[in-house]
Amino acid sequence: MTQRLLQLLFRLSIVVFLAGGTVTVVGQALGMVMGDAAWVEGVAADSGPATCIAASISGMLSFVLSYGKQGAEQQDGANGSDAQAPRPAASATTH
Repeated sequence: MTQRLLQLLFRLSIVVFLAGGTVTVVGQALGMVMGDAAWVEGVAADSGPATCIAASISGMLSFVLSYGKQGAEQQDGANGSDAQAPRPAASATTH
């Protein structure tokens, strides 16, 4: 349950910060085309903080999710649930 919630929040934060970055870049490009410096500064001031916050949340969630995955793998290894069957020994062939 917790893993699913974290993954959902991670995906949402990725979408938000990519959309925010796109809005910032397109908005600033429009401001440059119009030759309006105030527009360029305004777009950065309006969309920049929310985009940076979403990117920070995304980074932290990816960090947490990576540790959750490692912990689950370590527990599985300790429990033997993903233990592989022993491989047969390679036979030496001579020609």
